[in-house]
Amino acid sequence: MIVQTVEIPEHFFLYCALLFNNNESVRYSKNTENLKSVVTTILERNKVEHISMPDHRYQYLLSVLNSNNYEPTEETKKSHDEILKYVKSISELPEMNKLWEKELKELALSLEFYGEPIETITKLFKTYFDFEPKTNHFYVTRNWDKSGMCIPAKNAFYIIASWNSPKPNIRNIIHEIIHAYIDEIELPVSENIKATINNLPEEVFSNYKKAHTVVYESLVRALVVYLSRKDKDIEDQKFSEDDIALQLPEKYLQKLEADSPNIISKEYLSNLTI
Repeated sequence: MIVQTVEIPEHFFLYCALLFNNNESVRYSKNTENLKSVVTTILERNKVEHISMPDHRYQYLLSVLNSNNYEPTEETKKSHDEILKYVKSISELPEMNKLWEKELKELALSLEFYGEPIETITKLFKTYFDFEPKTNHFYVTRNWDKSGMCIPAKNAFYIIASWNSPKPNIRNIIHEIIHAYIDEIELPVSENIKATINNLPEEVFSNYKKAHTVVYESLVRALVVYLSRKDKDIEDQKFSEDDIALQLPEKYLQKLEADSPNIISKEYLSNLTI
């Protein structure tokens, strides 16, 4: 597994478009609010028109990071062709390039602090998993809002760590890498799991929309806590309020701790149920 940091201008300019056009999926931190204010001033001064960007930010990131310098590819969404052109036009504005240069210095400085944590995380996965994802190259960068995501591209995964703290978000990176691992597995779904999902409040389930997504997301969250308790080099992690609201993460953790596997294999995960 190879994990390395990267600065991605396409990622930045996409977020500028999302912020300017009030995309509802953006999760604001104070940093994001400040960036939006600057971007809005610049784009309005340059008479850039607003457009509709109704999709989830993940979908736009998927298209931008799989494009070829904003040109569509087989991996980009056809309905995003005009969005790609729009983001490219923003990236070509001289004022926006100056803003990117300014933000890049701060981004590069923050990514310098990711070196040691990335070594620790790489060791964690080599120690506790006996397999790797088909695509085992991970690029890590910091996001422009407070959420974290893992974006699959043709030959790599892009881990977008949340922008909510000056410190590297180790938990976020581990979480996103685990997603790449368990996406290789067909997880079993027992009647107990189905019953739990059916009884989730609508406001919780609506964040994921599919039972399949709830299952994978729940196991990922359980594995983050489990691995942090197994490895002395990783800070002990606790469940967040969002984790607890999902109900399944706590049940998966109980099962993991009862089984106490030292090595996590495909076979183990393929038979892991609660």
